[in-house]
Amino acid sequence: MSQIFTSLQTFYCKPGVSQKFKNKIGMIAVKEIDENTRVMDLPLYNGQWVYTKDLKEKNIIDYSTIQSLQELYQNKKLFMQDLNHQYTFIPSIPIREYHGAMFINQSKSDSNVALRPNGYYTTKKVSRGEELLLISRDEILVK
Repeated sequence: MSQIFTSLQTFYCKPGVSQKFKNKIGMIAVKEIDENTRVMDLPLYNGQWVYTKDLKEKNIIDYSTIQSLQELYQNKKLFMQDLNHQYTFIPSIPIREYHGAMFINQSKSDSNVALRPNGYYTTKKVSRGEELLLISRDEILVK
């Protein structure tokens, strides 16, 4: 039973309508979050990177599916630095659950979350109802 209460104490955000980007989903704080709080662990993805060109040329999957996979796994690309969509991540198991990392939006000016080797941390105090925004790709700080 104590594990349930611990889990509730570390429940900081949920998917919701983005306040910064119209018609997009973002991660919204469900309570006040102090600075330097780990709001999400790093996701564990099972799968592999495939050349997007190969997927298109061999007609393995349609282009809209490729685009959907690139959107879902866009934050994973931070580690690949694949800004030209040369690669697409293909999961090896069916996607039945989504990780918050798939929904956290990036921002150059209003960011309040940084990616670190063991998770996503707030860089300043975040109010309840505020959108969590990851530091933009070209300004990533790993400490």
